[in-house]
Amino acid sequence: MTLFLSLGLYLLALLAIFAIALWFLLGARRSTINPRPGAQQLKGTHFMRTFPEDRPADKVKIVPGAVTDSEGGVIDPQPAFTYSVLSSDPSIVAVSQDNPDDPSEVTFTYVTAKKNDDGSFSSATVSATVTDADANEVTETITEDIRLIIGAAANIGPGHFEFPGDVPATT
Repeated sequence: MTLFLSLGLYLLALLAIFAIALWFLLGARRSTINPRPGAQQLKGTHFMRTFPEDRPADKVKIVPGAVTDSEGGVIDPQPAFTYSVLSSDPSIVAVSQDNPDDPSEVTFTYVTAKKNDDGSFSSATVSATVTDADANEVTETITEDIRLIIGAAANIGPGHFEFPGDVPATT
């Protein structure tokens, strides 16, 4: 009986050691996997903005984060970048790169607000992919969700205090 109990505890201990070792190996491997072999992924940035539909077009700069080497050291000077910009719904927000001297400059044109069936407004996601121009496959994706709205309060007219017994003013 004690032999079976000792053997059972021994097997249980071996199983626990094997499970812990497997957990460490898989956890360490998962943290070092790149989506593409040889690629270094930079952190993406995400914002949500709400603008009135009649907002004039904006000239926006794409500002990538600092490029680091595999040890985390910042590469100086920063490499040249190529930029690719896309709107998920150009009928809400159209984007264009019109300045050949500065490809990081993007024009956001606010086209029209769209209401969904539930009364909420649709949004468009604008994505900019920044790539190292030296073809080192270092990329960063920057996204912004932009929602255009109509009928939003633009200002509040003159107000007054109404005391008990006041007769409402007529116009």
